[in-house]
Amino acid sequence: MTGFLISALGGSKTQIGGPTGAFVVVISGIIAAHGIDGLFMCTVMAGVLLVILGATGMGTAVKFIPRPVVFFTNGIAVLIASTQIKDYFGLHLQKVPGEFWLRLKALAASAPTWSWQATMLAACTVAIMLGAREQPAQLIHQAEFEEVVGRENICSNVEEALRRAEDVFENIKPMAAKTGG
Repeated sequence: MTGFLISALGGSKTQIGGPTGAFVVVISGIIAAHGIDGLFMCTVMAGVLLVILGATGMGTAVKFIPRPVVFFTNGIAVLIASTQIKDYFGLHLQKVPGEFWLRLKALAASAPTWSWQATMLAACTVAIMLGAREQPAQLIHQAEFEEVVGRENICSNVEEALRRAEDVFENIKPMAAKTGG
């Protein structure tokens, strides 16, 4: 959900959307193996490590390890892409295995069940996404969506959207009180 919001609202220097998708795979693996308590423990351990690195000045050592970070991100991208193959090609597969190699074997085995309609829909969606290089706010303006929902309801970032939501909520409270809602 966070990655979607960041992407939909255009993002900023303080909104990092890329790693959000990458960590979904890591987090789901931790939860599958160790449960939600294991995820909480990993979160605490990561926080302690970050505090130690920051307090000792060793956080700057990150600049010396760019290759592993790039390989990690590329590996996660491949994992995430492999989870989309079933839907992209409309394959009839009851359950997609969680392990990468088993997933690839199951997808290959279900290849004869592909749907050309699903594949065309997915390919057209990708083509539209690649063709729409402008920010969502600009596309909303071009589509004349502003006239429908009102310019004041279109926000350029999360902070602005939250402030607008507070304003709308504050205006709704008195109306609800008058109507008994």
